Amino acid sequence: MTRYADGADEQNKRTPCMHDPAYIAAEREKVARTSAQAAPYSPPAYTLGDENYLCRSEFECCRGEETMAAFREWLGDRYGTIAALNAQWATEYAGFDEVEPITIAEAAQLPESFARWIDHKLFMDTAFAEIPLATCISDEMTQSLRAYVEAGGTLIVDGRAGILSGQGRIRDDRPLDALLGVQSPEQAVRGQTAHAQVNVRVSEGRPDAHVVRMDIYAPGSDIAHREYSQNILVRSDAGYRPDIPFALNDERGEWWLVFRDVASGVTAERTLMLQ
Repeated sequence: MTRYADGADEQNKRTPCMHDPAYIAAEREKVARTSAQAAPYSPPAYTLGDENYLCRSEFECCRGEETMAAFREWLGDRYGTIAALNAQWATEYAGFDEVEPITIAEAAQLPESFARWIDHKLFMDTAFAEIPLATCISDEMTQSLRAYVEAGGTLIVDGRAGILSGQGRIRDDRPLDALLGVQSPEQAVRGQTAHAQVNVRVSEGRPDAHVVRMDIYAPGSDIAHREYSQNILVRSDAGYRPDIPFALNDERGEWWLVFRDVASGVTAERTLMLQ
């Protein structure tokens, strides 16, 4: 239905800017038109496009005018006062309207605080996760797609959907719209299937269907297991029970299970001893 992978220029401005009202309106129109055409055929899912990622360039986006305004508003909600931000960032801004992010090269020269760089990355991670909501789950969404979602239909984002936390290694303590609960066995046996239980609890008025990324790491590995890791759709009223079908030749020892709610960034981690 749509893609939102684009490049950035030498000023680190993404083209188009993801917060540009004209861009969002055009994407909404595209979603409306395509979903209305597909609705009569009862599709099992609506995909938002393959290989959705934030930027296809070496630049660090986005410094677009609309995105910077949204970033400064986000920082205001996060820190409350400019004094609190200055204390964390080791800066001396007079107000949020002066705030500017920095590149990773610039951050490397400021060992006293990397917060200016990491906060911008966390904000862009949030913006990336929320763009499907801006273009699809909105008041302007067509009746056909809204009815489909409310009846339990599925929206899919294909490809790798990570910017900063694709490996599940970085966590964010910002205020959350969802709470993620995970139950998993402490032990499992090679050649048998282990079962986890994943639940989300959402705030009133928020979407009750959440995509959760489940990454499974073998002992000593920093790369998620390709066969066992997956995206799962978790509904607040039912949860989801993913299977982990361990093979007979899997390595014994402590495995690491990381569950991340894609929209909110909430992360839950568990360990499992494989016998």
